Amino acid sequence: MCDRAPVSGADQGVRPILIRGLRRSFSIAPQWWRTPLAALATEPEIAGPAPLPETIEIAHQGQFFRARTPAGQIAVGTLLDLAARIDRGIAEQGFRAEVAHSLLLPAAILRAPAGERCAFIGARASGKTWLSLSLIDAGWRFEGDGWAVAQEGGLTPLPRSIRIAAVPPLLSPALRNRIDAAPTFSIGAQEKIFAIDPRSLSGDWRPESGPIARVFFLELNPGGLSRLRALSPELALGRALAVCRGRPAGRSLIELHRAVCNRAAYRLRLGNPADAVALLEGVMAGKPAEGV
Repeated sequence: MCDRAPVSGADQGVRPILIRGLRRSFSIAPQWWRTPLAALATEPEIAGPAPLPETIEIAHQGQFFRARTPAGQIAVGTLLDLAARIDRGIAEQGFRAEVAHSLLLPAAILRAPAGERCAFIGARASGKTWLSLSLIDAGWRFEGDGWAVAQEGGLTPLPRSIRIAAVPPLLSPALRNRIDAAPTFSIGAQEKIFAIDPRSLSGDWRPESGPIARVFFLELNPGGLSRLRALSPELALGRALAVCRGRPAGRSLIELHRAVCNRAAYRLRLGNPADAVALLEGVMAGKPAEGV
């Protein structure tokens, strides 16, 4: 897997890297080159067949490193650069494998303290991650906030680290400290991104597969108040189709309909995080939302 250990000063500080696969999450520990087989251990155990490992050759090339995939693709850069590229490549493999027979939704999935499993669906930069962190702080159990597969009448989150550029200001000091201690990476000239291991925030991290009790479609309302409005099944399906990835036809469309249209559905405009959490707690307690 590697013909020699990384020795440059910048690469000595590389933290453990989480590689997200379609079915499982692989943790590569420091000094992984000494025990390459141990790097394939899965934590936590996720149902489904384990994918066959692919060897990625990594070698020095001047002041940088060169990675070569089994397909012959070559990339050159720092270890952090290569880790980001490998991560994107694995995600794309997952997308290609799933969209052949399922639809993917950009969704955060969490379980409320009382047990209801909820999905928060929204395109990129719609507030899924900071809402997830606020809900974790309020006692919700986190499953995922990247992509979820519509299958078997429910949603299954693809395991991955939590990514966020800035720590939400209203979180508890304990949660903020855990996020501040997380590894960071940057892609090109973009700002620093925190890559947070979900187990460090929610010790009982178990991505699950199954039905959703409530579905919330997210919209940002920067600087304003949060608002919650009930949606009809038809509007819920339209919003899901607008953000899903894959080919909505035949079986995949049926699975999407079963996942989001037979559930209580809402439009959640995200303003102040505290407002949003209070609205969600009210709905969970039986308080009605605004009409369709």
